[in-house]
Amino acid sequence: MAGMSIDRQKLQELLRDFRTLTGICISFWYHGDEWSVIGDTVYASPFCALLRHDCEYCDAHGLNHARETGEVCRLVCHAGLHEYTYPVQEAGRTLGYFMIGQVCLPDDGGGLSSDMVERWRA
Repeated sequence: MAGMSIDRQKLQELLRDFRTLTGICISFWYHGDEWSVIGDTVYASPFCALLRHDCEYCDAHGLNHARETGEVCRLVCHAGLHEYTYPVQEAGRTLGYFMIGQVCLPDDGGGLSSDMVERWRA
């Protein structure tokens, strides 16, 4: 995000409000010397917090795919939850990526196996 000024506090508040209103996890990632994130990076849905397995791999895959292709990356994680990585572009330049998800979509049959649901309820 060289040459661009971003109000981290306002963006942080916006992302927190979005999560509070929808219950959906969201963060904004950008690449300087290393990956940085704006958002509540320790937040995971209660289900994801219980299962935390290979999540960093999925996050890295989503970011790399969106960076390499400039397109939205849709992943279904090992637990059947959907996550999306959206490139944010202005004037042909990528500013960063919104990562949003940890949701179960109703049109995919629920996505979760019965043993996953039982582990979450326990």
